[in-house]
Amino acid sequence: MDTYNYEYEGDSRYCYSGSNTLINLLNITDPSFVEAERRYTAVTTMEVSESPVRGSFDLAHLMAIHKAIFLDIFAWAGKLRDVNIAKGNQFCQSAYLVDYATELFDRLKAENYLAETDPSKLPVRLAYGYHLDFSTVTDIEMVEASVMAFDLDYTKLNKLIAPSSQ
Repeated sequence: MDTYNYEYEGDSRYCYSGSNTLINLLNITDPSFVEAERRYTAVTTMEVSESPVRGSFDLAHLMAIHKAIFLDIFAWAGKLRDVNIAKGNQFCQSAYLVDYATELFDRLKAENYLAETDPSKLPVRLAYGYHLDFSTVTDIEMVEASVMAFDLDYTKLNKLIAPSSQ
């Protein structure tokens, strides 16, 4: 796993030329941006947790949450991307974001947003939503768990989720 690139793969629209550093409003063009982003979003995530963004638990609501967390870091905060990106593995392709999100939020709604889910079954079900606290999880742990989950091995992700959903 140590051969993985934990930065965003280069993209001419979202990354500075010749780098994996996301274009940001802080004008940090080198890899130190990752730490600055993490520190900033730790604060904004706490603010959103204390004063939640109101919405209908749909894609527009998710985009509003994204905007609230990243507004001062990225000009594109709260907007859908139109390029494919990866962080180790490919994220959902941009052409399918709306369709996938619609299906996902419809399933959540049909299941009452997991409100009645047995807590012991949450790690398996949390592929789509619940209040989680990953503040003690490192970037490397999260990426490794995500990569394993992409390959349908949820062992590491379940270990990270179980304590945070308590």
